[in-house]
Amino acid sequence: MVSFSGDIIQVGQALKESKPEPTGELEISLVNLWSSLKELHAYCNEPHVEKSQLGAYHFPRLLKGLWQLPYPAWGSGTAEEQRTGLARLIESGLTAADMAGHYPAPAIGDQVYAATKWCVFGPVGHPITTEWVLAQVKECCRRFGGQVELPQFHWSDCFDIINMWGSWTEFQGLLAVLSAVAREHGLVLTNVVRRWFLQQPVAGAVIVGTRLGVAAHGDENVEVFGFELEDSDLATINAVPLGGGP
Repeated sequence: MVSFSGDIIQVGQALKESKPEPTGELEISLVNLWSSLKELHAYCNEPHVEKSQLGAYHFPRLLKGLWQLPYPAWGSGTAEEQRTGLARLIESGLTAADMAGHYPAPAIGDQVYAATKWCVFGPVGHPITTEWVLAQVKECCRRFGGQVELPQFHWSDCFDIINMWGSWTEFQGLLAVLSAVAREHGLVLTNVVRRWFLQQPVAGAVIVGTRLGVAAHGDENVEVFGFELEDSDLATINAVPLGGGP
């Protein structure tokens, strides 16, 4: 890029010194050059999606949660709107999806990953045994034709997680701190949360809910890869669960 920039400067200087005839052809060439430079500038300044490695696979550190496919109660677009929305996410580099059940995602193209999930949303009514867990994993494999690279497990809901972490008042205090950090840096609060998770050593990726055809927020979500939280930001956020926050 440094060499390329130097070439552009030399071209500009040569035009200035040679004083060519201002023809229509020259004008078109200069307009095309300027348009190409603007596209290059936009490309160089757009966030590039970070990747995690799992075995032989490299996938984005942000997975789109496609839970609406089996559970459309919170809104869902038409089939065409969903296909278009998913294609846009893939074009932006978000090529991995988190599924809310044992079913394969539609084949869209190469290097598109769909993570299946075993979901338990309430008491199972019997002891949790090795045999029972193994039976669930085998069922997952059966539905996928005999092989699953990465089965996930989910057993809880959002409000359960909040209650395990602290009180509702404490949760509101955490939101206030996150909001202050977001305002200070001109960021979206949700991206501050995602970035905090991504900067934890144990975090491989973050799952973000998506309603295809309704609210995908693909461009906004990709912006999480365009910044890092400073040590002071992390300390401010971490102080809340450690007892130093509001």
